[in-house]
Amino acid sequence: GVIGQLVEHIHLIVLVHGLGGSDLDMQKIKNWIGCTAAFRTENVNDTTEKINFHVVTSLRDMSSDIATLGHSLSEELRVVFLRNQRNLRRISVIAFSLGGVILRAAIEDKSIAPYYHLFHCLITFSTPHLGLLYPNSTLVHSGMKILQNFQKYQCLQQLMFKDATNIQDTY
Repeated sequence: GVIGQLVEHIHLIVLVHGLGGSDLDMQKIKNWIGCTAAFRTENVNDTTEKINFHVVTSLRDMSSDIATLGHSLSEELRVVFLRNQRNLRRISVIAFSLGGVILRAAIEDKSIAPYYHLFHCLITFSTPHLGLLYPNSTLVHSGMKILQNFQKYQCLQQLMFKDATNIQDTY
């Protein structure tokens, strides 16, 4: 940087919603982080850190399978990373429910591999990382049945291990 000027580094926080969600679902988390970050200032060696948020938009239609949704998410993330590339120093991701499973599929995509070294934090809330083969809750089990009756989500079929007849062949 130029002597006497602060270099602004970016900490990009990506918010990933769950099934049937929208950017409004992540608004409380975004507001809370924004409020707490306002009290924290870092000015070390003529650098300062600015927090930028990105709320995922590529997951509006979740009727596809997890791998396809993951690829779509990785493409969106790659574009966002490129847009912020000049000053991008850290990437944190907060995901909710099915968004966390799709995020894991996206991270495996090689298109964002050049940014792996920038990943700082990954937080998932209510994410069924092990699937929903035996839901503990009658409410969850009933909700899944209702969703499957109204909308045939391939990703839910995969979460419930019903995308193949042999469980070892499931996603």
